[in-house]
Amino acid sequence: MKKKIVIPLMIVLIVFSAVLFYRFYIYYPDITIKVTALYDEHFDVVQCDNEYFILSDGKIINAHSKDEIYNVKAKNTFIKSYDNLIWIFENNSNENLKAIDKNGNLKKHYLFPGDITDFLINDNVVFALTSDELKMYRLMDDAHLERIDIDYSLVFHSDENRFNLYKYSCEYGECLFFDMENINDNDAFYATDNEHNEVIGACENNTIDLLSYGKDRIFYTRSHFNLETMSEYSFKDNIENNRKLKFGKYARGFFQRFYSYYNAETIVLIAQTISSRSFAKEARIYYSDEMKKHDHDYIVIIDKNDFEVKDKKTKTFERILYANSEKAITYYKGKYLTYSLNDWKVTDKQSASEIKEGGSYNFVSCGEYIFVFDNASGELLNKIPIN
Repeated sequence: MKKKIVIPLMIVLIVFSAVLFYRFYIYYPDITIKVTALYDEHFDVVQCDNEYFILSDGKIINAHSKDEIYNVKAKNTFIKSYDNLIWIFENNSNENLKAIDKNGNLKKHYLFPGDITDFLINDNVVFALTSDELKMYRLMDDAHLERIDIDYSLVFHSDENRFNLYKYSCEYGECLFFDMENINDNDAFYATDNEHNEVIGACENNTIDLLSYGKDRIFYTRSHFNLETMSEYSFKDNIENNRKLKFGKYARGFFQRFYSYYNAETIVLIAQTISSRSFAKEARIYYSDEMKKHDHDYIVIIDKNDFEVKDKKTKTFERILYANSEKAITYYKGKYLTYSLNDWKVTDKQSASEIKEGGSYNFVSCGEYIFVFDNASGELLNKIPIN
């Protein structure tokens, strides 16, 4: 009689244990989520004259009307927006820098001497970043460029981080040049406009990653792949302050472009821990867009004044899509969730019905929205309000 009872109970326990093992160690949503802001890539969405425009498959499209306003020739093209114009840089093109209005009318065009990786425009002056230097040009009315010499001045020498920092300032903006002592380290160049609204220069190949660029001080680190120390340099006091940071187990899981946001008081970083759900041997990685490798995402908040580190952790299979110093927006189980960073409580929920099993998606933040794209087709699927 006892055997008749014990055997079914054992079977039930085995089945229950197998279900738990599958649920927590093998199961995963078959979804891929990429957040462009976490990678060293250009955004394919810009805001111009209170409207949004998308670069997709060689076409610039109005995000609202879906109308094509312009066709680009080169594959390696990126777009930006300044002064109510959409600026287009087409690498390997005869007239590789162009500006169009929101209706697609060509307003300006220039021939750049060589390819660039990024640019910033302020009052008809362009800061152009190449693979190994930073250049400045004045955009003339007759469609030609006038080179402006960047006359760097030595700011200070860092014994701790082994570089000389040079700076150039003018009425249009500022340039920083981290000249590394070791020939195996990569020099780094950064530029910002005179209001410090935009910074260019972030690159995964830089030895020095600039985390925050302000008028009076900058924050940087030598290598975000193993982020342990953050440095602050005060232009006013001419002092470098290097501090060890205390992170959790996500310390090596910061993304390629790992800083998400900064203001006068804080720096917000995004990191991830992964989990193997395969019995096969896999290459060691520290972050992934695939849900099958996901463990947790982390929002890491660093106080600029005392270097205190605080973090918020998502659930397994919950991806961070956007974060600033006050809120975060995530995707989790068919919903877009908005959290308050003060208490990590959900303040808003939105349907994410466009996210399907087996799908691959790209999330691009621009202005007041997060744009959701299907990676396979490039189709715009949704706009998630940030505010």
